[in-house]
Amino acid sequence: LPYGAARVPVTISHRVKFEDVAQVTPQAVMLLVAGTPAEGAACGEYLNYFKTKERAGVARLKGSAMDFYILPPSAVEHAGLLKGVEEEKMDESRKWIGSAQGLVGVLAK
Repeated sequence: LPYGAARVPVTISHRVKFEDVAQVTPQAVMLLVAGTPAEGAACGEYLNYFKTKERAGVARLKGSAMDFYILPPSAVEHAGLLKGVEEEKMDESRKWIGSAQGLVGVLAK
């Protein structure tokens, strides 16, 4: 979160295959990191679950036509989130995402 931003809880309502995330139109892609040790433990549990089951979590956003997808960094290319990105930017994105110690959030239609 940007400094001073309010925290808003997100409820994951269901899970989808990584291939299903590839079918959506991303509006924003962000790295999600834990702010506290307790959040770090929960983040690690989600990360392990999503990797093991090869699934992404989906949160329905109230009052929005978009959904919020949460997936492990290792699934970003599998889900096609870097398609259409210039090769130079893609290499830089791979480096940051590959070293991420958290989850990836995708706001999509």
